[in-house]
Amino acid sequence: MADEIKPIPKLRTFEADIEKFGSVKPPYKENEPIPARRIIFITVLCLIGFIGVYSFIKLISKSPEKELPSPAVSGIAEAFIKSDAESKLNFSPLDSGSLVRAVNAEKSAGRKIGTIAFLPLQLTLREFSEFIEINIPESILENASPGFNIFAVYGTKNSDLAFIIKTRNFSKAYSSMLIWEKTMWASFKPFLNAEDLGNISQYSFSDEIVRNHDARALKNSENNSILAYAMFDKQYVVIATSREALSTILQRLIASPPK
Repeated sequence: MADEIKPIPKLRTFEADIEKFGSVKPPYKENEPIPARRIIFITVLCLIGFIGVYSFIKLISKSPEKELPSPAVSGIAEAFIKSDAESKLNFSPLDSGSLVRAVNAEKSAGRKIGTIAFLPLQLTLREFSEFIEINIPESILENASPGFNIFAVYGTKNSDLAFIIKTRNFSKAYSSMLIWEKTMWASFKPFLNAEDLGNISQYSFSDEIVRNHDARALKNSENNSILAYAMFDKQYVVIATSREALSTILQRLIASPPK
């Protein structure tokens, strides 16, 4: 019998191995559930992102409020001179107008003629200027001590206000006051009588002698002083809403100079 022809065996090749192993399915199932740790991680990331977006939107949409700053300077509410009374001002730290109203209300309290009332305020001069936006010149703020005084002065005809500012350099203070004269009435407008504001921009300061001190006064058409100021002992600037109030404060300073 003739020998049978045997088939030639297939040879193993690199190409065949690639085809074999490339067709093997991955050892995991396609529908296997997502691990719990991955779910928690994704949830935390989403939560953090939501909080960040919410905080950013709240920040940019928040309307700015004018808050009263907390004083960091000690002794800013101490009086330079002895007063007859002391009256605490009640006002809202978020409403600058409430401070102006409180000061004017105390001015109209109707105390005995010749009385002065100290109005202690826990604010530096700069904070006071910025809070009620009276725009005290920077040259004065830079040359002034933080503490200042406000007094209500009860005169024969009217009640007025007086401010005492302690300066560090007399020459700078004096020159700054002369420059400020052009706009001083606008700075103190919230504390001036309405009837004096009509043509006030037409008036100008002139020299005065008050209690033997050189002074400057802004007078209206009736020759009544609307604003007046003087330098005491080359250290203190006294600004008042009348010549009489300036005279009263200078008298107290002369009788008992600040230490």
